[in-house]
Amino acid sequence: MSFNYNAFKNSSGYYEFDGSSDYMALSDNENLDFDGEITISVWFKSHRNDSHIGTLIGKGGEWNRTGFLLYQRYNYVRVFLGSGGDQRYVDATGVQHNAWNHVLATWRDNNIYVYINGQLSATSSTWYNGHYQNDYPLHIGGWANGNNYVLDGEISQARVYNTAMTDEEAQSFYNGSVRSIERLISFQWSREVSPNVFEDISGASDQRFTVRNS
Repeated sequence: MSFNYNAFKNSSGYYEFDGSSDYMALSDNENLDFDGEITISVWFKSHRNDSHIGTLIGKGGEWNRTGFLLYQRYNYVRVFLGSGGDQRYVDATGVQHNAWNHVLATWRDNNIYVYINGQLSATSSTWYNGHYQNDYPLHIGGWANGNNYVLDGEISQARVYNTAMTDEEAQSFYNGSVRSIERLISFQWSREVSPNVFEDISGASDQRFTVRNS
């Protein structure tokens, strides 16, 4: 894994994942226990457009697991939200191969809304739970033990919020107006890419990511 300092959309750069064994993992802590509204936002570029599954970001999720998971496959992003035995997933199409894409998934009004490059791409059926607390680590670029569903591509500006986003806010995220939105909403924490460390911007400075290089 390597960090590329080429900036775009107000970022300081991005991480490159090899599609084999590169990933990042943050051990579980109370700042990652979400209950109720949630928004997950990430910029990514995938070099695969086939059945290979590339994790973007997740903490639990998938079938019968509490938490959330976003991954890319073919030209879509699949978003899982789960509360143990009850879960929903939705597929959002429109992902461009070998190009930067922004995905934002939010749960509001008992539905999952997924935006690709600022536009609403998919909406789930009604789901009332909204309980995602679990003991799993947070993974970026890989899932489960880190070696499954590994992304072959790049990731930048991965963020998770404890509040829902509107259509207008999703568009602003895509346009790069993230900081102005953050000043208007109440969020628990977020993290974003910086070289070798994900810096917490809200106080949990003792937490560090494990960076796995091949």
